Amino acid sequence: PSMWLVADPCGKNFAIATHILLLSTDLVVSGCVLWPWLGAAAWPWIGAFQVSYVLAAWAHLACMLTDPGAVPLGDGEDEALPVEAEVDAPPVRRCRHCRIVKPARAHHCSTCCRCISKMDHHCMWTNNCVGMHNQKHFLLFLVYTCLHCSAAGLAVLIYFAVNGVSLGPAAVPLLACYFARLTASLLREQLGALRRNQTGIELLQGSCGEPRELAETLREVMGGPPGWRWLLPVPVRRGNQQSKRAADESHDC
Repeated sequence: PSMWLVADPCGKNFAIATHILLLSTDLVVSGCVLWPWLGAAAWPWIGAFQVSYVLAAWAHLACMLTDPGAVPLGDGEDEALPVEAEVDAPPVRRCRHCRIVKPARAHHCSTCCRCISKMDHHCMWTNNCVGMHNQKHFLLFLVYTCLHCSAAGLAVLIYFAVNGVSLGPAAVPLLACYFARLTASLLREQLGALRRNQTGIELLQGSCGEPRELAETLREVMGGPPGWRWLLPVPVRRGNQQSKRAADESHDC
């Protein structure tokens, strides 16, 4: 999938705010808590904290700049409807905005102005749809942001408790704990949707993909069997048949 960027001013502001929050948390916890508190002994903890920050920021950028699965546009003319070989074949869906025939699990996003294959939802924090080609990056963004914020909140709270410092208007631990809880909740929803093989839009419409095991759905989303590529927001390797299967399978739940 090619790199792209949605031209939505509001979404861009939310994406910038996300990186400001991640970077602020990293600088405050590393420079104002861990180093003054532990000195040279803080380096291993600071190093681990930097890793979580880099992975969270990387996953966010990958999710934002990856084509989520935009269905190719036609030549501007209404696309001809395919001839149905079976009487009981599902009805053909046409997008009146893109003027194309949509795959079974594709939906039109009014913000991206495109039909997106296996569209889950449009995320304002990543300024992009979460779809077939970037759902892996979105999952990793949630995982690493949750770890980063949880570690930040825990470190600051322990520092305050050990040193007898009153919490007062402690914005950093409160914000970190809030975003840790938010991302954990979103991650739980995503894993539940993967277990059902159902996108967010399909949940609202009462449809879903073919029933399958969570492990099989994860292999499809992550681009293969468990390995180091699961841990990094690198592009998903998926064959044409796998992509077609993921985009077309849909039925009423």
